[in-house]
Amino acid sequence: MELDKDKVIEKLIQQNATQSLAIVQLQILTEQYEQHFAAQIQQENQTAEQAEEK
Repeated sequence: MELDKDKVIEKLIQQNATQSLAIVQLQILTEQYEQHFAAQIQQENQTAEQAEEK
């Protein structure tokens, strides 16, 4: 059975696109997590500063 080169190429392109999309989604989630984490630390620092002022 001979592989159809066009079908193989098409499948590889499709897999590559899927992997690329997954990478972009992970990058977005990572950025959102970092922003959330930074905001949480900033809030904790403000709370600690306010407690020290009292």
